Amino acid sequence: QGYRNDLIPKARGEAVKMTKEAEGYKIERIKKQRVMLQNLIVF
Repeated sequence: QGYRNDLIPKARGEAVKMTKEAEGYKIERIKKQRVMLQNLIVF
């Protein structure tokens, strides 16, 4: 019981952290793609 009470909050915290990191990565990829597209349109 104690193990589960400790494990579940840790797992949820890790899941939230991973989700936020993935969202940040996605946003950075979108920004890079927009810059690339703008460069293609300009040149």
